[in-house]
Amino acid sequence: MMIGYDGLLNNNVGWLRIQFDKGHTQDSLNSIYITSFYWVITSFSSIGYGDVTAITQKEKQFALLIEMLGIGVFGYMIGTIQTLFIGLQQGD
Repeated sequence: MMIGYDGLLNNNVGWLRIQFDKGHTQDSLNSIYITSFYWVITSFSSIGYGDVTAITQKEKQFALLIEMLGIGVFGYMIGTIQTLFIGLQQGD
């Protein structure tokens, strides 16, 4: 959310500007927070619907970081589940 405000205040561009142009009110901090959280969850889970997109360079860098973090966590979870199943098979 702060990266979006930075782009909005400095250049009047970014994902927040797009959201305001779509009709979201600027004074609704709750709505902006929910949209930010929604974007993180959809990007982190690798769904990424594309309705909230990175516009500025900082937003794109942050999006890459979140996507790579999501890939790493997903890979770790798959490895842990695989280890669990291997342990269960050896116990039989």
